[in-house]
Amino acid sequence: IEELLNELDYELLETNYLDKIKMRDRNDEPILNAALSNDVDFILTGDNDFLCLKISKPRCVIVNDLIEILNIKIKA
Repeated sequence: IEELLNELDYELLETNYLDKIKMRDRNDEPILNAALSNDVDFILTGDNDFLCLKISKPRCVIVNDLIEILNIKIKA
């Protein structure tokens, strides 16, 4: 994951709780709401509560999917 993060532009965001979408695990809501309020493109996760969301943006993806989507070449 460290190699992947070195290839990406990213920033850490403050959580602004907007109560936009309710999730099964309420502890995940601040993460999703911060992403929604800051117009992020992707949430990189392995959490099924995010992966099963029916939203178009941000796209909730696992590492391998993000590598494919962004066409990132990982050195073996």
